[in-house]
Amino acid sequence: MSIANPPTHPEAKTKFKKSPGGMSESANIAISTVLFTLIIVDVAGNYIVCLIIKRNRDMRNIVNYLLVNLAVGDIIFAIFIAPAVLLRLITSFHPEGMTATGLCKFVTGGNVAWIGAVSSIFSLVAIAIERYYAVMHPFSNRRNFTKLKFKVIVLVSWIFSVAFSIPMFLTATFDDKKQFCVWNWPQKWMSKAYSVAWLLVVVLPLIVMAGLYSRVARTLWFKHHSIHLSREQRGVIRVRKRVTLMVMSVTAIFGICYGFMSVIYVLRKFTSYNISPVVVSVSFIMVLCNSAVNPFVYALLNSQFREKTKEMMCFSDCSGSKVEETTEHPINYLLLNLAISDILFALFIAPKIIVSFNMSHPDGLAGVVLCKLLTGGNIAWVAGVSSVVTLVAIAFERYYAVLYPIAREKNLSRRKLKIIVLGAWVFSAFFNIPLFLARTFDKEKTSKNCVLSWPDHEKWMSTAYCLAWLVLVVVSVGIMVVLYSIIMCTLWFKCDGNKGINYQQKGVIKVRKRVTLMAMAVSFIFAVSWGAESVEYVLRTVTTLNITFEHIAAVDMMVLFNSAVNPFVYALLNHQFRQNIKRLIWCSHTLAPRTGGKEITNRSSDHEHTTEI
Repeated sequence: MSIANPPTHPEAKTKFKKSPGGMSESANIAISTVLFTLIIVDVAGNYIVCLIIKRNRDMRNIVNYLLVNLAVGDIIFAIFIAPAVLLRLITSFHPEGMTATGLCKFVTGGNVAWIGAVSSIFSLVAIAIERYYAVMHPFSNRRNFTKLKFKVIVLVSWIFSVAFSIPMFLTATFDDKKQFCVWNWPQKWMSKAYSVAWLLVVVLPLIVMAGLYSRVARTLWFKHHSIHLSREQRGVIRVRKRVTLMVMSVTAIFGICYGFMSVIYVLRKFTSYNISPVVVSVSFIMVLCNSAVNPFVYALLNSQFREKTKEMMCFSDCSGSKVEETTEHPINYLLLNLAISDILFALFIAPKIIVSFNMSHPDGLAGVVLCKLLTGGNIAWVAGVSSVVTLVAIAFERYYAVLYPIAREKNLSRRKLKIIVLGAWVFSAFFNIPLFLARTFDKEKTSKNCVLSWPDHEKWMSTAYCLAWLVLVVVSVGIMVVLYSIIMCTLWFKCDGNKGINYQQKGVIKVRKRVTLMAMAVSFIFAVSWGAESVEYVLRTVTTLNITFEHIAAVDMMVLFNSAVNPFVYALLNHQFRQNIKRLIWCSHTLAPRTGGKEITNRSSDHEHTTEI
């Protein structure tokens, strides 16, 4: 068992058995919210760190490479600790059957997460050693960190982390009585020996880093007298101070967070002192906070990190200049809004599907709040309605772009675009208010899941809201069918039959066909996926047919598929989108955007710019 894994400790399970996490419902909600926020910040922040260093050659040095290895360890920790947090604090129930032990070993037990944690500790020690030699022996080639040494360090860090975690994988199993993952050691002394090993993994690196950084700090801040140094030497010292201060801050945060966790672990493991579940959870939050806060330390104490982060947040390309305005077209902004809606739908529909398929749901106040905000899928359907409105807006944009290419008053300006996007989200939120009001947890039913509880004497509300959803989908599909039919007739029949058009106009029509075909493909997939969802919803609400959670989850996944497949449609049907994806992933300067016929941005012009995606 790992030193910093209180929610998955076998002994902790018996203490936490009364309710998820062994705490009050309000404490559970608060701690769960904090933990999941930290997990999201951890993954996003450390991913940005990796991307910044990968995209900027001037930041590719040994310290930053070690920071990338540290960031990868932190990301792995956050991703694989999330299932353990979900089961421990939100549901307290675990899937049973043949897969239970496998899940405990690789997912819900958090074992893989602690591989990332050990690798992070190893990386911090390597950074401390690198700083020591860079400051104390700057001209020693033998002690300099070369790329070969760096590769060896990274390889050894992960091999050691995996090897150190093997006992957890071997002993992790699912206890049917406790309904939790436990670590079943053959003999008691093995558990204590492994606990001592975990303590050493934390304490020894802290001692080593404290010793190294104390000597480095003494050399940089007390021994050097700037009066006797040249301007160039003072600049070198200033850079070394800045980098060293940054990594010392990261190490200090590690020492505080893991130090507190170690104290709690020792008290729980080797004494009879009663540690409350809240204190244990706080110590766990601190360990996760250690991983999440590192990117902010880099940005706070390193001006280069700040500048590169600003560039990336402003959508800079690999060379540091702003991305060309070839993609700044109204339809692309609408596709961006569609993508945001799809992301939100995926994030908030996943808990609904997982809970309805695999596990029971917490009851009481926590159950009601979770149903309204997380496991009921309400926020997902807000995003779903926004997707519907956005697709209709795209159809109108295509209609006016093809049939009225030079009419300024019908051009989709930025002001109109902002109104459309804002209107889409406002309408979506208002349309789903009844869901938030009616959604609750019904503990009386055997399924023990989120249900829509309409007022007893107002059953018509359920039918009316069902019909509203049906009208929304059917009317939207009908509008898109009509608009795209007119567009197809114009582009594929009228334009092709016109032999009097010149070469440039043919290029314009070709571009319009390609972009319209892409939008039509996305709309068609939407109609198929949401059509199935609408049929299921009507049958479940208006008829007496028995619709199981498996059926509900299946159609939910069809809608999720609709969201997931859109980027592949863009890449398949749009060359420029493919090129920009390659540049984003590989940061290649050789992948220039293709310049051909152009799709209109100013409808008064005689030609168009192929800049739509």
